[in-house]
Amino acid sequence: MMISVSNVFYVYPDGHEAIRDLSFSVQKGECIGIIGANGAGKSTLLKLLVGLYTPQSGCIVIDNMRMSKQTLRHIRQIVGFTFQQADDQLFMPTVYDDVAFALRNDGINEDEVNQRVANALTIVGAMHVKDRPPYRLSEGEKRLVTIATVLAMKPKILLMDEPTAALDPKARRTLIHLVQELPHTKIVTTHDLDFVLECCERTIVLANGTIVYDGPTENVLTNEPFLHEHHLELPLMLQRKK
Repeated sequence: MMISVSNVFYVYPDGHEAIRDLSFSVQKGECIGIIGANGAGKSTLLKLLVGLYTPQSGCIVIDNMRMSKQTLRHIRQIVGFTFQQADDQLFMPTVYDDVAFALRNDGINEDEVNQRVANALTIVGAMHVKDRPPYRLSEGEKRLVTIATVLAMKPKILLMDEPTAALDPKARRTLIHLVQELPHTKIVTTHDLDFVLECCERTIVLANGTIVYDGPTENVLTNEPFLHEHHLELPLMLQRKK
């Protein structure tokens, strides 16, 4: 197992219980969609998995390491995370500097930095923007660059929070093709159920911080009464077939 989550609880400082007794596991190479209404706990869950939040109780194990203060640095080398807002992740003068930032922070020599940056930007199809400032990029280009910043670190696991948000149709299609091709273990939170249907073999549905479904994507995304009960709709491609 790449990820094991056991009986995890997380309560915000204001007392809101965002995650309640959550348990699931993830096998190597899986691509899992995490869906649910606003406030269901999707983004909170990803932040727990990358160690940005610490659960009040329960256990998270990443690649056979229990998450703790002592293991967190190593776990963050294994787990790559892209934020919901690309601008939260891009802050350097150029795209190249953004993709190189974490590598340089780890003390990697500049020759290897250059090789890894070029490789990551090539994988996502963004090599042509390497010398441009991030604020001059389109939303689609920004999203690809945020993924490149993560791929440059050679993680085993990718966590992506709402990766298709604010993308135009062409950029969204580019991202779908990229996610389908990446061999990593992947967990994606999203409201884009068509994306989930195309990219994720397995889907977890959250409601009020708990899992109400965990299984094959097609089974849940074709179950209109269940989706309606949890404030979700059929994917658009299935609505057109009705």
